[in-house]
Formats: sequence, C-alpha cells, structure tokens
Amino acid sequence: MFTLGGKFDYLTKSPCGALCVADVLRQLALEPDVDLAQFWSMSGNDFFGAIHSNGYLRPTGHALSLLNNLLQGDVLASSVSAPTVNTPGVGAVEPQTQLPVTEVLSTRQGQTLRSLIIHKDPVNAGHVKIDVKNGQVTSAEVVTLTCENVFDTSDTDRIMQRHQSTWRSTDMLDVSPHSLTLLTIQLAA
Repeated sequence: MFTLGGKFDYLTKSPCGALCVADVLRQLALEPDVDLAQFWSMSGNDFFGAIHSNGYLRPTGHALSLLNNLLQGDVLASSVSAPTVNTPGVGAVEPQTQLPVTEVLSTRQGQTLRSLIIHKDPVNAGHVKIDVKNGQVTSAEVVTLTCENVFDTSDTDRIMQRHQSTWRSTDMLDVSPHSLTLLTIQLAA
C-alpha cells in the first residue's frame, strides 16, 4: 500500500488507495485465522487517514463505510468469473499472473445477503450475474462508489461519487470501471 517516505505514498488518498484497502480487507475476511483487521490511521494527516482533517471522508473512508455495512453475519463462499490481467512485481510483491479484475466478498445475516463487488478495471464496465441459488429475492439495494479518475489525489470531498439504486434479480448488475459496489439483498423467509 505504501512505504513511509516513498514516491507513491500520495496515492493512499486516491480512489486507487480505496480499492486497495477494500481488496486487502476482502482477502483478510476470507482467512479463517484472522479475527480482526484495524485501519491504522482514521484521521487525516497529510497522505494518510480515512477522514480528512476538515471532517469529510476520503476515498478510503468511503470504502470502509461500505465494508462496515458488508461485514455483518457470516462470510459466504462466493465466486466470480472475470477477465484477468498479469501484473509486474512491486517491492516485495511477486509478479502476479491471471489476476481477476473483479473480486467479490459476500456475507449473510438472517435473510439479508450482502455482496461487495470490487471492480478494478480502469476502463471497462463489468456485467455481473448474481445467483442466489434457491433464495427468493424480495428486494435489493445497490450502493456504488465511482470516480472520474482512479488516481485523483486532489484530496477534496468530491473525488468519490455515491450512487444508490435498486436491482431486479432477473437483471445483470452493471458495475462501473474502478468501482466498489455493495449489493444488499433481502430474501423471503
């Protein structure tokens, strides 16, 4: 994510940093031996912090807000089939091959299913088919965080746009390039 004093530290306050935080927390939530993951710096202090010193959420704060809504109940096994990319090694991170541009984390609490869709493609929208197996969907709400420029580091309260809509279970769910989408589904009892 960052190196103290590194030349890319400023990206932690960008939407790209928010996608990274969401993806790291997604990976940690899937680990059976991890019970707690805490965000290091909530208050804004130059590059770091989820909340700017003027009180508005930075992109990472918006991502953490979605994750707060998602991480209730039990983590479910979920999968996604998506285009892949190969990435170069960076620092101690090995080069990756066939890394999906879309990841998902799902939870269930009673009759409520929640899925966070992390779409990292910088150019192309994604089209997601949701299968709730034998469940009957009674309602579904979609909250999506998007931005104009995934590398925007202007550090204003207008970097991230929040969109709310409903979803019909017979439709594909379209996700914007470089976006975070929280789908909340209510199932019939």
